[in-house]
Amino acid sequence: MRWMAALMVVLVVGGCSGEKNAAPEIAYGRDVCEQCGMIIEDPRFAAAYRDDSGEEHLFDEIGGMLVAASTLGHLESGAFWVNDYSTQSPIPASEAHFVHGASITTPMDFRIVAFAQPGAAKAFAALNGGVEHTWADLVELALADDIVPNPGVEDNHLHGGG
Repeated sequence: MRWMAALMVVLVVGGCSGEKNAAPEIAYGRDVCEQCGMIIEDPRFAAAYRDDSGEEHLFDEIGGMLVAASTLGHLESGAFWVNDYSTQSPIPASEAHFVHGASITTPMDFRIVAFAQPGAAKAFAALNGGVEHTWADLVELALADDIVPNPGVEDNHLHGGG
């Protein structure tokens, strides 16, 4: 009997640690964006992260997640996921290829989308007049408070400074 109890502990602990490495699940049409308070509807733009305490944070778009995580001081230590614009599946943000562009429409108008494949990002950027970015680029911009929704400029920079 003692070995069964030990096996159960191993299975439970092993299962929990696997979940910690997986993207937080988003119930589309039900879960609410932490940044803007709106219901998360469109999986093409959704993003999420888990902070160091294990708390999950859900967002209706990438820019909102960057702003919120920066404000809360989680940006440099949390585990972040973004949804691939094409497949609508979560991918680690550090592995994603991002495109920002004035003509991209997103729920809160941060105008950033993500792709798992670099070729898909490049093609989307060429078609939509966007600029490609890495996760490190976006983190740096967020820490500098240079990620803002539609700053009213017609360029492809994330910040209002042009």
